[in-house]
Amino acid sequence: MASTYNWTITRDYIGNGAETGLTGPRNKSRHTANETEFRMYDDDGELYYTGKIWGDFNGFEQLDDYVMPSAGCNIIRLRDPDGTFRTL
Repeated sequence: MASTYNWTITRDYIGNGAETGLTGPRNKSRHTANETEFRMYDDDGELYYTGKIWGDFNGFEQLDDYVMPSAGCNIIRLRDPDGTFRTL
């Protein structure tokens, strides 16, 4: 079954850009509506990745799919329509 969302990492701040362009989840389908920018941080507040997520999501999908298990990120911030970022 295809996912209801998809995401991509647009910038990798910790791995010399190695993760830039990474997309998920594995069972993704093409979503273009409801685009939102995200930022992912570790528990010390260090910015690891920025990216975009589309579709029907709650905001934690990219952490669950990839980043928390592989990089240790556990904080995510989504861009609100007014341009500010809020922590989930």
